Amino acid sequence: RSGKVLLIDLDANYRSEEFTKSVSEAFLKMTDNDGPCLIHCVEGMDRTGFVCALLLSLADASSDQIVDDFMETYKNYYGITKESQLDKYDAILVNVYDFLYCLCDTENDVAIDTLDLKAGAENYLRKGGLTDDQISKIEAYIR
Repeated sequence: RSGKVLLIDLDANYRSEEFTKSVSEAFLKMTDNDGPCLIHCVEGMDRTGFVCALLLSLADASSDQIVDDFMETYKNYYGITKESQLDKYDAILVNVYDFLYCLCDTENDVAIDTLDLKAGAENYLRKGGLTDDQISKIEAYIR
């Protein structure tokens, strides 16, 4: 459809103020249109992986669900699975865990399964300048 494309220029630093603000604004703009939405970057892992982890967290997905979703990319793109290449799989897990730690604004010494990912994602969007009403609008949109 004409006029339904939103291009945002993101670097891979999802901890930066600029990234947080850009993603927050993009999520809000997303709610102005009926879905579906396509989110992608060059390989679909770093920026896309973080954005998808953020959306899944807002949708109240578990850490296991988010990790499985992220690792599916590596399975599809590189053929890396826990069974086939455990050392590489474990090394990649560090990335997705860092996404979740970033969302929850915590250090990596906390057990992943104890993080409140939904609250962390909401706080991340607040840091991006969104109000609670705007965040609620996004959460309703992704349900």
